[in-house]
Amino acid sequence: MKNRELAYKGKYTHYKGKLYMLVPELKQHMCEGCDLYSKECTRGVTDLCTQGFILKKVSK
Repeated sequence: MKNRELAYKGKYTHYKGKLYMLVPELKQHMCEGCDLYSKECTRGVTDLCTQGFILKKVSK
């Protein structure tokens, strides 16, 4: 069994060439507030989010 990537507040991750930061979810087990809400997520993104976080796009 493969180990999941560890998620933590403030962690940066790339998704489709864009930079995102993990922040605590607004409601437990919900995608509300995630910048990828209503978009197709990869298994890797889902693994991070199911640890209690959502993704927020980092603006430059």
